[in-house]
Amino acid sequence: MRSQNFALRGNRSLWRPVEGEHYFIILGDGHIRQLPWHGTPFDYDAWQFGNCFRKNAEAQQARENMQELLRMFHQGASITALATPAAQRIAR
Repeated sequence: MRSQNFALRGNRSLWRPVEGEHYFIILGDGHIRQLPWHGTPFDYDAWQFGNCFRKNAEAQQARENMQELLRMFHQGASITALATPAAQRIAR
C-alpha cells in the first residue's frame, strides 16, 4: 500500500476519497473524468500527484491553471518567469 500522508504545499493535506467514492481526474488530453476510488495504484498515483478532485469545478479550475502554465512554458517563458507572482497565482 502506498503512503497515505502525502501533503501538498506544506501542511495542507490532500483530500482522498474513501473506497467506492467518486473523484474527478484530469486526463492527459485535458478531458475530465469521474472515477470510483478503489485504492488501486492508478488511484494513488493520481492522488499523490495532486490530480484527484472532489468536485468537477475544482478539476476544471486546475485544468485552466495547467493550460496557462503550459502556454507560458511553450512560449519560451523561463523558469524565472514561471515563478512570477502571476504564475504563482495560477499555480494555487
